Amino acid sequence: MGGSVTDWISAIATAIAAVVGVAALVAIFGVRKQIALHSRQMKLDLENVYVARYWQVMDDLAASKGADTKRRHILRYLQLSEDQCDLRARRRITNSTWRYWRSGIVEQLADVEFAGTVLASPAHLLDHVRKLAADPTYEPERIRAAK
Repeated sequence: MGGSVTDWISAIATAIAAVVGVAALVAIFGVRKQIALHSRQMKLDLENVYVARYWQVMDDLAASKGADTKRRHILRYLQLSEDQCDLRARRRITNSTWRYWRSGIVEQLADVEFAGTVLASPAHLLDHVRKLAADPTYEPERIRAAK
């Protein structure tokens, strides 16, 4: 049963260090998981804001009377679509949401009035939307956040 007190203290210190190391590792993984969940929740919240904007534009478009009013709401929709593409470039929305939004934008661009409004818009506007009209699988180039 030999062993000096120093050996026992050393063994206990080693065991405590191992337990603290494991606890620190668990804490790091926990924090990392919390950050990932927070990031996902922020994306979902932002997506919900854009869904609300979409429905407002579409409701206004459906209720519009007259060609000028309708064209104004179509432009609002196209600008919203451009903003959605920009969010994708910044990776601020989830992959599944982007696929859903992209297919909806492409479908809407098949409408003659929407396509005509894109063509009639100044060339420097609606860059992403124009690219989506030309290529339904278009993926906006990733924009990294400035440091």
